[in-house]
Amino acid sequence: MAGEPEAALAEVEALGPGAAAEVALVVGQAKLELGDEAGAGEALTEACGGEAPVGVQISGWLVECGRKLHGGSVPRAREALTTALQIAADMKLRRPFHEAPASLRQLLVQDQELATKHPWVFDVTAGTMPRPLPQKSSGEPAPRAAPVETLTAKEHEVLGHLAELLTTEEIAAEMYISVNTVRTHVRNILRKFGVSRRNAAVRLAREFDLLTE
Repeated sequence: MAGEPEAALAEVEALGPGAAAEVALVVGQAKLELGDEAGAGEALTEACGGEAPVGVQISGWLVECGRKLHGGSVPRAREALTTALQIAADMKLRRPFHEAPASLRQLLVQDQELATKHPWVFDVTAGTMPRPLPQKSSGEPAPRAAPVETLTAKEHEVLGHLAELLTTEEIAAEMYISVNTVRTHVRNILRKFGVSRRNAAVRLAREFDLLTE
């Protein structure tokens, strides 16, 4: 069975040319998930263009931000995020930012300049976008923002075992689940924390007291 990105690419082939920008956005997202960064960049050029609907432009620039983050270029990712914010500012379109991946939301929360310039994006009641922490007047860097997404009970349990330095196989045996399930939980933890390594997730968890009962 085809995965979600492949299915999305198949579906857009049936759409007419009138939905070019929307199609380009879907294609860009799908190609990025499939690891085709160059193909995603080509598709996003049209989705981010000035002729595209405003909502599509914002989403396109957010996907481009994710593409740059995936490629390791934080400055370019920040540029894409800044453009998305500028387009959304007049209409105060918050939803695309609240529904963005955790890594993008953390980039905004942790960037004091962008957060100060666009406080409207944090005006929510659902709690999906925490307000940035105030910058210290002493000149010290602001503390890192806590992870945006909440862990499930199982993910929290797996995180505790990671802190105990258990291997994937040992965690599976301890929790009476499969190794593949443990790996899925670990991937979700890393995604929610916006990190790529287990030790970085454990370090963040300790920093924000997420390992306490």
